[in-house]
Amino acid sequence: MAKIVIDPGHGGHDPGAVGSRSKEKDNVLNVAKRLKTLLEKHGHDVSLTRSTDKFISLSGRASFANQLGADYFVSLHNNSAVNKSATGFETFIYNGSVSKSTKDFQNAVHEEIANNIGIRDRGKKRANFAVLRLTNMAAILIEYAFISNMNDEDILINQVDELAQWTCNGIVKALGGTVKDPVKSPPKEQPTPAPELEPVLRPAPQPQPKPPQNKQPSGNANIKKFQQWLNSQYNSGLVVDGIYGPRTKKAAIKGFQTELNKQFNAGLKVDGIWGPKTRAATVNVYKGAKGNLTKIIQGMLFSKGYDPKFLDGVFGNATATAVLAFQRDNGLTRDAIVGKKTFEKLFA
Repeated sequence: MAKIVIDPGHGGHDPGAVGSRSKEKDNVLNVAKRLKTLLEKHGHDVSLTRSTDKFISLSGRASFANQLGADYFVSLHNNSAVNKSATGFETFIYNGSVSKSTKDFQNAVHEEIANNIGIRDRGKKRANFAVLRLTNMAAILIEYAFISNMNDEDILINQVDELAQWTCNGIVKALGGTVKDPVKSPPKEQPTPAPELEPVLRPAPQPQPKPPQNKQPSGNANIKKFQQWLNSQYNSGLVVDGIYGPRTKKAAIKGFQTELNKQFNAGLKVDGIWGPKTRAATVNVYKGAKGNLTKIIQGMLFSKGYDPKFLDGVFGNATATAVLAFQRDNGLTRDAIVGKKTFEKLFA
């Protein structure tokens, strides 16, 4: 058993980085509380530098851990950048003299999160941060994702349990334990049933007999809506006949490329061709996302014979359920995250 201090950054009058829908101080406190519970169920003695929305100085955080005689210190943060396309996960340890246990601690925690979070791995870094310099134990600072990036912020808001679980798994591995049957989060109350997701620890594809491709009847009303939207949004010039064919597919890819250029400065040629450059520029779209990328996903699901219920640009429960079914039938990892492989199959 180890004595661990979890440090949710910022608090009180210091919000930390601010995104379009959340504040760093709130996001990291949510993860810290969940992480404390998980680590305690693995038998560790865990304390938080703050459990409410209050401000604590950097030296105060370090002093708290030192006075407790903690073995490990973990500071949780969200990144931010002026460039809204900046994305990724990274960890830090002190850039001065550190112990081997500190390096091993960073390696284990970093690897576990990087292998699961689904965004760019920005690497294991070193810096002269006060909470790393002033603490007397193995200390790591985690920058989970960029709150200034729309898709990264979705992770920070909607994947609290997963962030806590991945962090817990890495800490347990660093301390010599094994991760067995990760503690499941209690079900959340929702107005409609949430889709059942695969375990967050390196989910494996569930191969199943692939059913015959669902064919859309001529004049499908939802495909008509999708074609009408592509015409109005991207001047696609489609015949609105409710039949998914090569022209509708090309128009959808053009819309997708347009959004990547507009939202992420991808610099793609808008040619309606799913090629290496388009695939490389593809971003992950998570449950909770809103906007035109989600609307394209919904339209393609309808076109492929799956029912997200709405063509409203809101990645809710129904859309997540349709994505899970599509991923299952196409031999993909069932995680309800629409990334490169899922987009590739949708546009196939």
